[in-house]
Amino acid sequence: MANLSTTAGTASARLLPRLEVATILWTVLLGVIGFVGVFPLMLTLLQSFQVSVPGQATVWSLEGWQSLLAQEGLQQSAWNTVSLSVVRQLTSLPIAVLLAWLIARTDLPGRNWIELAFWVSFFLPSLTVTLSWILMLDPQYGLLNQVLTGVGLPAFNIYSFGGIVLAHTLSHGISLKVMLLTPMMAMLRTA
Repeated sequence: MANLSTTAGTASARLLPRLEVATILWTVLLGVIGFVGVFPLMLTLLQSFQVSVPGQATVWSLEGWQSLLAQEGLQQSAWNTVSLSVVRQLTSLPIAVLLAWLIARTDLPGRNWIELAFWVSFFLPSLTVTLSWILMLDPQYGLLNQVLTGVGLPAFNIYSFGGIVLAHTLSHGISLKVMLLTPMMAMLRTA
């Protein structure tokens, strides 16, 4: 009978994870970072329903959202934001998965340098990168567009929907995903 109780106690002890100080600290840090990132977004969403003047009694309404949907320019802006985000994610994710797999799971020559290049591109200042895209692909004076029109090809408009998707995807969209996916791909077990 004593053997049964000690065996059951040992089995239940194996099922419960052992908490270590490092695990608790990392969990607290993750919670703080999550709170710092999510709390302002939740406040913004909550305050979008508050229509009273500051200092007055709180009045809740859908008036702000109704004005958003009623104004033509704001509707178009909201639609552009959503469509750009969806298209950027749909184009960058498959490319990033492929590149992360090549870096982590193959013996690609120079894979460490390629991964470093993605890290460097992620940390480049956004203003500098945007101005670089403009200097290369502006329809009137872009350096690459001058070459394209010189050989008889049409100029590429960086200010178009496709140009914005291209600039965002190549600048930071792929970099961030490769940085996050490469360690995961390296940890995958082969079947």
